[in-house]
Amino acid sequence: MYKYIFLLLLSAFVSSCENFLTKETITDLPADGFPSNEKDAEGLITGMYDAIQDALETNYFYWGEYRSDAIERNRNNGDLNLFYNTLSPTHATSNWNSLYKIILSANVAIKYIPALNDGDEANKSSMLAEALTARAWMYFYAVRVWGRVPLITEPYENKEGQQLYYPRADLDLVYTQIENDLKQAVNLFGVTAPTSCYRISRGVASAILTDFYMWKKDYSNAILASDYFANTSTNPYAYANSDTWKQIFINPASSKENIFVLYWDYTSDGEQGIVKQIGGGQQSNAQVKISRTVWNKFVNRKEWDPRFALSLDTLHLYNGVGTLDENSYDMINDNMGIADDYCTKWLELDPLTGEYPKIVASDADYEIPFYRYSGIMLLRAEAYARRNEGNDLNEAISIINQIRQRFSTEHNLTGSETQTELIDIIDEERLLELWCEGTRWFDLARRGDLKEVMDQVFINERGIPEGFGDEQYILWPIHQSAFSANPELVGDQNPGYVEG
Repeated sequence: MYKYIFLLLLSAFVSSCENFLTKETITDLPADGFPSNEKDAEGLITGMYDAIQDALETNYFYWGEYRSDAIERNRNNGDLNLFYNTLSPTHATSNWNSLYKIILSANVAIKYIPALNDGDEANKSSMLAEALTARAWMYFYAVRVWGRVPLITEPYENKEGQQLYYPRADLDLVYTQIENDLKQAVNLFGVTAPTSCYRISRGVASAILTDFYMWKKDYSNAILASDYFANTSTNPYAYANSDTWKQIFINPASSKENIFVLYWDYTSDGEQGIVKQIGGGQQSNAQVKISRTVWNKFVNRKEWDPRFALSLDTLHLYNGVGTLDENSYDMINDNMGIADDYCTKWLELDPLTGEYPKIVASDADYEIPFYRYSGIMLLRAEAYARRNEGNDLNEAISIINQIRQRFSTEHNLTGSETQTELIDIIDEERLLELWCEGTRWFDLARRGDLKEVMDQVFINERGIPEGFGDEQYILWPIHQSAFSANPELVGDQNPGYVEG
């Protein structure tokens, strides 16, 4: 039975990650379903990347952005259950199966790759580190979305007496597993430079570890984990400036800002679902648009921050209302003829028209950054600001000024900012830098001010008098299918939700 389950999962894995296009995909593993040589292992890792595509293609946006203050419904489009925080155990985003598909594949790689007798040792070590990082990353997503989750670290091997059903584990146990996996991966990778932003590397493991420590409010360890990016002898990444910032999205492989990018090619991967969420160009049926919060912050910096025009079709918007200020937000949204207030990060400006072309989900190649150098450095700045020991505030200010100097040398911080002011400044920088990249909800949650921020959004923008509601609804419900498949979960739904 276990072998059958594993082979079913494995049969769904095919290669589409650009980094593997030149590699042979393994379709026939040994009869027991586990790798017996380096070639088998490479096929398993290839499949793991494809599973990551499937798991995060749109979920990264649902889980990390959709319910936040960064976006609003586009007219009558958008998922009402997400916008009004009325999630249910039948909602597709409540299903964790796609994450566990990756975890199960990683478990096989983690157990069997070290035992392989053939192949290049450095390559095997790198594949093991990739599997450890992927497993930790998926568990990190899982605990942020659902809280306690089943902790499975062994492959299904059809062994007599092997555990079949797992209850939700204590959160500290899952945290320990995430930390141990990432630290082991970092050691295995060493200081080897990444070969591609489409493949897990030392930078990816260190970025996730930094993010993880920030989630746990372990600021000293977050600083240590991010040392890799601050040390000029090891850091392979660099900030993009005004001229190159757009390359992060339209030509990710050329940008040293990118630590990990999810590759999506329409020809080989099919329709790109995220286009339906954030739109692009003149696609008027996008589900979401920029929120008033982000709009106002961009407008207030429009004279010196090019990310406004690089993230939205500001020329088209300006031509529609004649001005871009805080009042323009209502004017734009009252005018049904103006439909370009969506995220255009992934679109290349047409040099002839000065506008962004129309793009549709049925013909879209999106390459989605998940971790970027500037984002991790802002986490490092926040860790310094929150720890606030010795010279920490100056370290935070230095990083913020580096981020701003990409666009302007006239808007540096003065050094007179208080700790609270610095934390708020960093929050705004991350919001504008990483808008629509699946980070905002998690930032609000780990800061501990999610309900406070979202109360005002729900009251002022979404017309819900009681605001966000009970804080227990920060977590997603567990999908109803999990309870019928796993009796160990029965009676352990997240508070506030039913099991089916």
